Amino acid sequence: RAGTGVNVGATADVRRRAVLNIWLLSPLPAVLLYIPPLLDALPSNVASTAQMQALALAFAAVAQLVAVPTLLQANADKSFHRWYELKHGGEEEYKDLLKRMGADKDAKKKGEAKAAIMDAILESLDRLFGKVAVQATAPALIFVGAGALMSADAELGAVYRTFGGFVGSFACAWWFLVNAGAIWLRNTGLIL
Repeated sequence: RAGTGVNVGATADVRRRAVLNIWLLSPLPAVLLYIPPLLDALPSNVASTAQMQALALAFAAVAQLVAVPTLLQANADKSFHRWYELKHGGEEEYKDLLKRMGADKDAKKKGEAKAAIMDAILESLDRLFGKVAVQATAPALIFVGAGALMSADAELGAVYRTFGGFVGSFACAWWFLVNAGAIWLRNTGLIL
């Protein structure tokens, strides 16, 4: 903001990074509360342990849902950057395609070809945007379902609570490992 000394872009980046860190780490309490040695350190009341595990799953689900707008915005930012590069130059990436379309020398054909490429990119990004939204909310639904099973009353029995605990902790562990691994591979440059 002008005159305030506050860099809005930097503040938004810090907020985005914090949301994504919480998003990544939120399933860990549900995993840790399912490990027997850690459970031994907790009070011996089985109902309170199941409730804490269900609350950990609920926390993970809420963190997943809170991160959805940030994940979608990051996807939209990347898409806009790609569109901007093609719109204002950036033809190197599509040089071969423009040549195959016969638009490498004719300015009118080049403009039509770039418009067709941009339309195709935007159409694929629309589909990808929906896919990102579904993939971002699906873990939250799994965590909520497992938490609901874990908070089942005594009439439903311990089988539902055990099944919910296993599904919830396994889903949280697998989700964390896959995402942390993908982030690590991207940061080390092994994948783009």
